[in-house]
Amino acid sequence: MAGRRLTPEEEERLIAEAWADRDDDSIVWAKSDVQISPDMTFVLSVQVSRAQVRALGDLAAKRNQSLTELLEATVLGLIAVAPVP
Repeated sequence: MAGRRLTPEEEERLIAEAWADRDDDSIVWAKSDVQISPDMTFVLSVQVSRAQVRALGDLAAKRNQSLTELLEATVLGLIAVAPVP
C-alpha cells in the first residue's frame, strides 16, 4: 500500500529545503525512486444542496456512471467549451 501523497505545499517546502542545503557538505544525500506524476489528480471540494446531490446522483445513475465520473466529465466538458487562456 502506498503512503499518502504530499500536498503541493509540502512538496514546495521540501524542494526549497533541499535547494537551500544543496552545498552543505555535512548533509548525506540519498537517491530515491519517488516520482511525481505530471498527471496527478487533486480533490476539489464544493458545497451543494442535498437536492442537488440527489439530482446529480440520479443523473449519474441514468448515464450508468459514478458521481465522480459524471463530475469529471462535466469539468472536462466545461474546459473544452471555455478553455483557460
